[in-house]
Amino acid sequence: MELSRNDDAFVARSALLALSARTSSWEPKNVTGLPAEDRVSAVLALKLATAPAQQWIEPLLADSSTDVQFETLRWIADSRLTAFLPSVEAYLGRSDLDYRRFEAAVADINTLKGRPEAGIRDTELLLSKVCDDLAAPSLRAHALRLLPAHDTNWKTVNEDEQIHYSFPAGLTPNLLTGLLALNEELLSLEVVRTLSLNPSLSQTMLTGIASG
Repeated sequence: MELSRNDDAFVARSALLALSARTSSWEPKNVTGLPAEDRVSAVLALKLATAPAQQWIEPLLADSSTDVQFETLRWIADSRLTAFLPSVEAYLGRSDLDYRRFEAAVADINTLKGRPEAGIRDTELLLSKVCDDLAAPSLRAHALRLLPAHDTNWKTVNEDEQIHYSFPAGLTPNLLTGLLALNEELLSLEVVRTLSLNPSLSQTMLTGIASG
């Protein structure tokens, strides 16, 4: 396990390959008792061994280590484990997700739906999260952070060559005002960042925020 985290990539890869040859004797209850860094190595070894995903994915997604969860999401996407699309969609609703895991889950969903080239771009999915009053404010902030900055179709260049981003349908001033009213720091920050992408449309709101 220690060698699988070696700074020498060749050594680390060799150690993971050696571990992968032993995974047939592993059980989830044994792996969950390992230190967090060893559980990450275990996920990588299981992935290399093409271990039976049905036995492993659910407990690994529920692991207390965010790194274990992240590597499990990568396993699902890289191996095109389409049977776990519902699990990833449910995972995306977890209120404790940080931006890295939220982004990975969105990419997983696109991959499992057969459009891996979309990566983290999914206007419909992201907008649904931004508009979901029942979603945690942090998740709405993550979705808003991804939404306006990752689709060049929204970008326009005006006569003075300044770049502005037009908002997608559904991302209205009323919605953004409502998000600000929640008074959640991370979400408010993302609203301001979004508004700043098109000051010609948002100048009044930005001025009000700055003077409030």
